[in-house]
Amino acid sequence: MIIFEDEPEFLFTSYIFYNHLFNSQTSKKVQKAYKTKNFQLQNVQINRCVPQNLVFQPNTTYIIDENVGFCHQNTINTTPAKYFSQKKPSVYIKSVKDSGNNYAIYNDIVCHNHQKLATFIYPQTVGDFNFGKLNNASFCRIWITRPL
Repeated sequence: MIIFEDEPEFLFTSYIFYNHLFNSQTSKKVQKAYKTKNFQLQNVQINRCVPQNLVFQPNTTYIIDENVGFCHQNTINTTPAKYFSQKKPSVYIKSVKDSGNNYAIYNDIVCHNHQKLATFIYPQTVGDFNFGKLNNASFCRIWITRPL
């Protein structure tokens, strides 16, 4: 999985913390990631910007923050998420605040075939925010949306 996020260090820290990934086996890799700003652990890589020559690999999931830019923004007059959404089908993670797009997901393996995806998020109870207790179908129905 490759994630393009404008705050990669914060996301990397959250990923490690919420998945309980900091231990004696990973400590040196985590320390090196912070020193080199190469935020990668296990099968997750987090980058600050999108290379203009990015080619989607079929067996890799890509998540692109709507606010992230291309690594060399001066040559393409659009955001990466909008640029790639015209080329590839994707699903979205939307904002709880206004249901606007936060992340575009390409090659999704959890929700891509889910027939009941809406165009807006639909949390109804406090329990809907307990992601660890939602099964895949409920998570997709509540939190993941299809393109318009």
